[in-house]
Amino acid sequence: MFITRLLHFFCILGFVAALQDLQNSTSTVTTSTTTAMYCQLSGGYCRMHMDCCSRRCMQVPAECR
Repeated sequence: MFITRLLHFFCILGFVAALQDLQNSTSTVTTSTTTAMYCQLSGGYCRMHMDCCSRRCMQVPAECR
């Protein structure tokens, strides 16, 4: 019984971790009324890898590749 509960706990924990990773993998921009998800195309401005659609941000020119 204990092993079954522990297995269920780890399954739920894995599911929650996957959802959080999915939510953190896209950037959001907040306006006064809505929140919209976006990513920068190649050549767009970025500060982190997750800002780019390709997930490749070149830090020195601050642009997506």
